[in-house]
Amino acid sequence: MRRHPKQARSKAKVAAIVEVATEHLLTHGYEALSTADVAKAANVSIGTLYQFFDNKDDLMHAIAEEHLEDMQAFSRELFGPDAIYVPPHILVSRAIDWLVQHNMVNPSYEQIFGESWGDPALMKLQETAMGGIVEGLATVIRHHAPQLAEENVQVGAALLVYTTKTMFMLLGQTPVAAHALVIGQTKTMMLSYFYELTESKKAPEGAHD
Repeated sequence: MRRHPKQARSKAKVAAIVEVATEHLLTHGYEALSTADVAKAANVSIGTLYQFFDNKDDLMHAIAEEHLEDMQAFSRELFGPDAIYVPPHILVSRAIDWLVQHNMVNPSYEQIFGESWGDPALMKLQETAMGGIVEGLATVIRHHAPQLAEENVQVGAALLVYTTKTMFMLLGQTPVAAHALVIGQTKTMMLSYFYELTESKKAPEGAHD
């Protein structure tokens, strides 16, 4: 079980360990991830590492928790009190652009959450990370379609959010030159679904930002 440090010096050590673990995960993959190698690269003893992490799964959870904090901060920023007044095509475009940028800067996110290795804790963290965005979109949908049944609101918001998982799968399988096309068509598809779901007026053709 992961233990969270309280003193600044211990927090710095844990931060260094997590940073190195992230680099090793990206370079060598989960199966080759070694607590001994991480401790050596982080310039701490293996005993120090085990003060905070029982095993490499704990390291994975620590990396995932950092992504969770980023996602929650993003949700609060994007879906603030004024979100219901932002044109849907701008809101959806901002959300997708942020997610793409986040994954580019933090490639370990998709490597951790893409599979989750059947780990219930990681799957729960992903649900929490995406849940804030789902609820934010649900609030926007309710504003645009107050007549819509709550079940349809929740399903619609979840479909909009989890469509991005398909987009990232495609981005991983297509040449970089085609990424803009994949992203643009994903925005078009999501907006089309949003307008159909809410029966609201569509944005001008080609308007994504």
